[in-house]
Amino acid sequence: MKKKQDYVRSGLVSQDNPDIWVTGSYDQTVKIWDTRMKQSVMTLNHSSPVESLLMFPGGSLIVSAGNFFFFLKLKTKKNKTKNNHLYLN
Repeated sequence: MKKKQDYVRSGLVSQDNPDIWVTGSYDQTVKIWDTRMKQSVMTLNHSSPVESLLMFPGGSLIVSAGNFFFFLKLKTKKNKTKNNHLYLN
């Protein structure tokens, strides 16, 4: 996986899909990683250093906190091969 630009302050692993990781960094980004792809699949600008992350059960809502709170609503769609795909909603 590619290196972050600054310190990772917070991280979590999806309870519903252990291949999905989320990191929050002092580089003001929230990144969603898919370990099967060995790379970040989504990067979001938080506009301030990220201090904490929370994923609600079901993985459909992620909250990032720093100087601001951001709410990210995700959809997970399964295809016939049972791979999960993330969609920003």
